[in-house]
Amino acid sequence: MALLHLEGGEGNGLNDELSGFNGYNADAFGEEAELKISEIWYEHTFKGGMLVTTFGKMDAPRWFDVNEVANDECTQFLADVFVNNIAVEFPDYAYGARVTIPLNEMFDISFGALEADSDYE
Repeated sequence: MALLHLEGGEGNGLNDELSGFNGYNADAFGEEAELKISEIWYEHTFKGGMLVTTFGKMDAPRWFDVNEVANDECTQFLADVFVNNIAVEFPDYAYGARVTIPLNEMFDISFGALEADSDYE
C-alpha cells in the first residue's frame, strides 16, 4: 500500500486574529498560498500480516495516537490542543519508518523512528 497526501491553503485564519495559549486552527498554513506533500509513504506486510513496515514522510499520530474522538483537525476538533495528545511532542509530517507486530485483534506492538524536528527539505 502507498499513500500520497497533498494539502493546500493560504493564511493563518483565526490564529492571526485571536491571541491565546495555543493555535485555534491546526490546519492553517501561514502567509503564502501553498500546495505541499504532507505525506508520501509505502507500507508492506510480511508473513501474512505478522509484520508490517512503513517508511517515507508520514504523520506519526496516524499509528501512535489513534484516539477516535480527537485525532483529525479536518473533521473533528480544529484547535491544536485537541488534535493529538499534547503530552507527546509528535513531529509534524516527518521522514521516518515504523514497524508493527500485530499480537491479536486488540493489541499490537509498534516501533517508530522519525526525524525529530521535521525540517528536512
